Amino acid sequence: MTLYRRNDSPIRQYRPTIGQLISMSEFSDYTSRGLSPWERLRVIGIDKDTVTVHRAPHPMDISCDDTSDITIPIYTVSTPIGWEPRYTIHCNAGIASTIVNDWFARGIVVRQSHDMSGSMPTAFQPLTNGALPGSPHWQFCENTDVVLAEDCKRLFRVVSVEQSEITSETLGFPADANCTMCQGTGRRTIAQLALVRKETLATTFDLINKGQITLEDMTSTDFRCHCHYGALGRMGRSKRAKLFQQMRADGWQVEYQPYAGGFWQRRRETIVYDWLK
Repeated sequence: MTLYRRNDSPIRQYRPTIGQLISMSEFSDYTSRGLSPWERLRVIGIDKDTVTVHRAPHPMDISCDDTSDITIPIYTVSTPIGWEPRYTIHCNAGIASTIVNDWFARGIVVRQSHDMSGSMPTAFQPLTNGALPGSPHWQFCENTDVVLAEDCKRLFRVVSVEQSEITSETLGFPADANCTMCQGTGRRTIAQLALVRKETLATTFDLINKGQITLEDMTSTDFRCHCHYGALGRMGRSKRAKLFQQMRADGWQVEYQPYAGGFWQRRRETIVYDWLK
């Protein structure tokens, strides 16, 4: 019976440190050595293929450890939550080149979230002159893995992620052909706005300059009409289907999000750097 993930990846193996508490990955790893399956083991030595441990019946009190040496194969050591033979970093497109060109040259520390109430994400941070940086958040309370600069190109893949709600801006701010304010042009004059508000043009400009009136894409004489809002909803089903089909052809994943009133969202992932084969 498997208790934890086996440490037998052909890419690389997890190597615990001296003094660390570990577990073994399978039930038979314990029973074949006359040990309890839930027993903790403290590392006292490690070489290429084996780990030497002591039984730790009271893990927090090293003085209670059984001093009898037990040697186990390194592949039986269970890997920590979040540790992987190699990693994929998902990031915004703007930081992808920084990770490849800067972080790879410095080394990267991997931190697995221990907040079980959430999605338990993984955080990645670059080393600073070989030193570990501080934790970015309380949920990343320990260093899951530290990958040195010479191994980064072999153990990391970098994927840039573009994600956004599909709005009228995505569609190019299409005007409503039936809009009575702009007559379908998509633009309104500031003079017209002043007339609607029943005030002088100078008063309207004064309110705009004070930030009491906010206008989109304003020039000295006109601005973008608000009628572009809801453009996706006004599209017919066949036109919307063709739009989504084209987005998918361009590499986007399009899906409907039913929460927050419901909206359409698109996401695209691009591999910026792949593991060295």
